[in-house]
Amino acid sequence: MLVIFLAWQQPFTYTVNAGQGFNDSWELTKGWGDQERNDHFSYRWTIDAQAEVRLPDVGWPSQVRVLGLAPRPDNQPPTVTLDAGGESKTFQASPANSAVPPDEFGRLTFEVAGPRPAFSLDANTMTIGSDLYQPQGDPRQLGLVVSQVTVQTQPNRFGFVVPPLAPWLGWTLAASLVFLWLRRAGTFSIGIPFLAIKLRNLKGATLGGGIVLLVFVVTRLVFPQWLTVNGSGIAWGSALPLLAVVLLSRRPKALAWVLWILFGAGLLAVYYGVALAAFAATICVVTAMVFLALALRHKFSRHLENTGLAAALSLGATWGLLQGQLARSDDIPSYHLYWVNELDRMVQQGNFYPRFAPDFNWGQGGLVFNYYGPMTRYLVEILHLVGLTFSNAMMLHQVMAVLFGMVGTYFWCDELLKNRLAAVLGALAFCYFPYNIAGLFASGWVGNTWAAAFLPWIFLWLVRVVRRPDSRTAPVWLGLSVAGLPLNNNPQSAIFLPLGGIFFAGLLLIEWRKGNLRFWRTFFNVAIGAAITLGVSAFFILPGLLEVDKIGMNIAGPHAKFFANWPDDLALWRPIYPNMEDFEILGTLHFLLAALGGVVLWWRRPLLRGWVGLLGGLVAITFFLQWPASSFFWDTFSFFSMINFSSRLMAPAIVFAAPLVGGLVLGKTAEAVTPVSWLKTLTRSGWQLPGVALLTGLMVYASLYGLTYVYWPVKFDGFISQKALTEQVYRSDVTYLPKGLTDYSQIDGYFPPVFNDNRPANTGDLLSWDNTGPDSFELQATLSKPGQVTVPLLWFADNWWSVTDQTGRKYVTTDNPVGHRMIISLDAGQSTLQVKFVDPPLRTVSNIVSVLSWLAVLAWLVVPPLLRLRKKRPVEKPEELATAGLSLTQNR
Repeated sequence: MLVIFLAWQQPFTYTVNAGQGFNDSWELTKGWGDQERNDHFSYRWTIDAQAEVRLPDVGWPSQVRVLGLAPRPDNQPPTVTLDAGGESKTFQASPANSAVPPDEFGRLTFEVAGPRPAFSLDANTMTIGSDLYQPQGDPRQLGLVVSQVTVQTQPNRFGFVVPPLAPWLGWTLAASLVFLWLRRAGTFSIGIPFLAIKLRNLKGATLGGGIVLLVFVVTRLVFPQWLTVNGSGIAWGSALPLLAVVLLSRRPKALAWVLWILFGAGLLAVYYGVALAAFAATICVVTAMVFLALALRHKFSRHLENTGLAAALSLGATWGLLQGQLARSDDIPSYHLYWVNELDRMVQQGNFYPRFAPDFNWGQGGLVFNYYGPMTRYLVEILHLVGLTFSNAMMLHQVMAVLFGMVGTYFWCDELLKNRLAAVLGALAFCYFPYNIAGLFASGWVGNTWAAAFLPWIFLWLVRVVRRPDSRTAPVWLGLSVAGLPLNNNPQSAIFLPLGGIFFAGLLLIEWRKGNLRFWRTFFNVAIGAAITLGVSAFFILPGLLEVDKIGMNIAGPHAKFFANWPDDLALWRPIYPNMEDFEILGTLHFLLAALGGVVLWWRRPLLRGWVGLLGGLVAITFFLQWPASSFFWDTFSFFSMINFSSRLMAPAIVFAAPLVGGLVLGKTAEAVTPVSWLKTLTRSGWQLPGVALLTGLMVYASLYGLTYVYWPVKFDGFISQKALTEQVYRSDVTYLPKGLTDYSQIDGYFPPVFNDNRPANTGDLLSWDNTGPDSFELQATLSKPGQVTVPLLWFADNWWSVTDQTGRKYVTTDNPVGHRMIISLDAGQSTLQVKFVDPPLRTVSNIVSVLSWLAVLAWLVVPPLLRLRKKRPVEKPEELATAGLSLTQNR
């Protein structure tokens, strides 16, 4: 503690230069205008009554200075309130209140006390309050010009600075834990002749703890601004896993579980705004090292340690999602955030599974919820309901997709290769695949990302269903995995039909040649899986398929850039952003490694040659179908052209290629697993571990090469107002609009209810239209004579709507050929009609089927284990019961 205390006495000023680069877009979070500059300095206007600045804790006491420009162009100095967490200050922003005379450019300096001591892994927030004015000819409301914000430590009356509590305690704990761990470590020597130190003695432990302190001191002196932001996160991200190691070093299974929990806690801390990205990143790095040590000790024989290692190593792929800012991808801000915000509005009003979105299309409604897979938006909505902002919920659910797909790929590779080190490499190949990375930061098609994450699970359970025909749960998990495709992404469901069929046929052939195929039992299990898929997803699949004739998908079909460019797209690596629009990611290093891995498998593992041929052939098919030479297939089977982009075939391609990539590190035979020290395993591993490290590094480089993160401002939390939701008209790849509607100008704008006969407006003919609920509306009409009224609702089918008046009379509806809005025929007089979107019998039956299917699946998976657990409970002997009864009688 003393060393850290002394290092923090070095004077330091943290500076934010407003209007310059990415730096100020991180610190200046809310209430700020765009970056501007004049001939002398850069600046930003405050444009809200309360602007916020994010400042790290530099120690206590501290002084915050705001360098600004006053008076404003209206020659009226604004009234400003500065509050940095200490004593706030309100004043007129005039030269008289400047802490120092104006500089040569006329900028004034205003001071306020810094924050009080507090333990926090996040940055502090300073608010700048200012009255606003609107310049002539400028639509903005402007407050104060801010050019620079600084926070500097100030020695207290005793002449020293108290370091920030979080990094002070964190670095102290980290150094102490390293010392304690080395003090208790096994007796072995570092293999350096002139430095043969036994780590169990005091000298080695002191050296380890001293290195931690030396790293801190050097970083504090050389990179003070960086350490001020990230120091507490790095310290506690290191200390918590080290604490787990010290406490649970002799219980490896418990340690692995705790490391997984810490990994998840680090992600949640970032997305809940409790900590910065450095905290989660450091947890990933340290847990990866501990998981690696555990895996080496057990020769990669334990799934929990191997999957934890793979998950921790995913940091490079997910780093851009930990920055507290939403990436400027194509689909997320354009579609998915609109859909989630609309879903949230419906849920808040009590409609937990809406099929109709009343705000879209300028209040005319839309059916995207009925036809686009619901899983992604419900996952984001659930995360939002438990406290995350829409943006953070969206980013966390993307990270979850990466982890879910990685773990699935690990088990998929292990099922085929029976080598868990190779399975880890296969999982990393899936994670660091350029197409998947581009899905996170460039395209933003989250449904496609989640569907791709389900693919390895599908092929895993398909293999297990065939190889283990007597398994009672494998068909269930197969059905649930396949259901993940339509519930997330219709195009990936279409792609799976031919590729899955080819894979299944090849699987049957391989197992038949081995003499392991039980034909009828296998088909029975697959049929059960198919029934479960249909049952659990019936609420979405059946209406989506059987009601597709009610809508027009005018943009569904081959995109202008449907095919890849041969041979231009064949390159080992290329920048991902912003050229994702060209989908130039076909040729990557991964498929070259897969080809080499296929050769290794063919040579070293003759029993896997059938799999080499099947997986290699499927990869070749996915390549071929992306080139113009395959146009005959897409023309013949036009249904499959709904995938819109042939590049979607890259999702199954990497799943087929991952086991081949893993095959690069297979030995000639499988080794027996005998727990030894991690150091002995490392020294005896030969070429395999260095090979995995080298291949992983190449794949990381290939996927992140030239990747540029482009973000929305920090202040954008993903919330979209209801007014903005009404402008979500037809901007998507597939337009779920009434069949026959092709002229979008007919619905682009708000259309009030009108009389179809264009009767002149007078006091006897009035119409009023209101939205009264998540799927209900009210029409108040006064007619001097009977007539037809067109209301602002897109019409799809009459039995999708219930229209009744105050007497209970039901009305039949039709559609107006212009705009396909609803027409209601009314009698003369006053009428109050309730218009409600209802489920026809098909949707009702579909919902019932899904509910019953889910209950049956849960009962099948949960009840038998509970019954077995109940049977294992010890039964008291009669003598013990009699003794207990006698004891109770005596006590009375």
